[in-house]
Amino acid sequence: MKKTFTYLAIIAFFITAVSFIIIKYKKDEQDKAGMLYAMKDRMGPSAQTAEWASIKTSASSLLEAVKKNPADNKSRLGLAALFIQEARVTGDYLYYDAAALKYVNDVLKNEPANFEALIYKAIIQLSQHHFADGLATAQQAQKVNPYNAFIYGIMVDANVELGNYAAAVENSDKMVSIRPDLRSYSRIAYLREIHGDIPGAIEAMKLAVEAGLPGQEGTEWCRVQLGQLYEQLGDLKNAEMQYSISLEERPGYAYALAGMGRVALGNRDYEKAIGHYIHAYDMVHDQSFREKLAEIYEIAGQQQKAKELANEVVDQMMKAASKNANDSSGHYSDRELAYAYLGI
Repeated sequence: MKKTFTYLAIIAFFITAVSFIIIKYKKDEQDKAGMLYAMKDRMGPSAQTAEWASIKTSASSLLEAVKKNPADNKSRLGLAALFIQEARVTGDYLYYDAAALKYVNDVLKNEPANFEALIYKAIIQLSQHHFADGLATAQQAQKVNPYNAFIYGIMVDANVELGNYAAAVENSDKMVSIRPDLRSYSRIAYLREIHGDIPGAIEAMKLAVEAGLPGQEGTEWCRVQLGQLYEQLGDLKNAEMQYSISLEERPGYAYALAGMGRVALGNRDYEKAIGHYIHAYDMVHDQSFREKLAEIYEIAGQQQKAKELANEVVDQMMKAASKNANDSSGHYSDRELAYAYLGI
């Protein structure tokens, strides 16, 4: 009799525990669904720019519109677009990818064929290294609107990452035929680089830079890529010129600072190289900057600093990865971690 009572008590406890877990899960999911992400404050010099003031104002207005009208899909997509761009500018992909994806998925629940939402979702999936998923989403968007150039650019990026180079070339040809601009020229440059045609890549990247507005993040990103192409030819003088122009047009631009660091490293000016990479990381918390900095410390004979920094990088990456360990929408960081471990 006692055994029967004990078994019944255990079963009752188990059912109660499972019920509690299910209720808590449903509540957590409801809380997530109702959560509204806001723009985070920037740190450092970029927080003092007129560009940032304009972005904050736009984000606040869009957030208020969503609060007043939860069915305002246009404002949700506006926030998603701002968050995707802010991730690039600040390097805070962990927060902004999740924020943008939340608003995009909200829209797609009600409008599964919303072209703009599908584009944003594909961009976020590529950012999170979900390349096959990003390609599938892009192909879904292409069926909705096969005459949009940008969707072919997303397909180029996904196919390159998946090793489908023939498909990527086909996509880039279609893209540039619809709209020859910074985005299409830069992808042509990248594909030429992959195929070993560095002079041809430089030619296309020059067209990309010329097609953009000086000072805009996209333009200066392309200018930095142009500098890196010159580096591959061993032409540090032209590379440095591109990075200098970029810093004049967009002061404190982290990726141009990193470029200046590589030029200094090439000239064996280790102190200057270290300074540039520290400055770059202060502007954007991109772990690749600290990986390179650890490498420079090693080359400069500062082995202890190199080892300590490499371990810090791995620790930070592991913490970021663990936050998404049980979340299929998280960022895949296996490749970055592998490179980081090589630096230890």
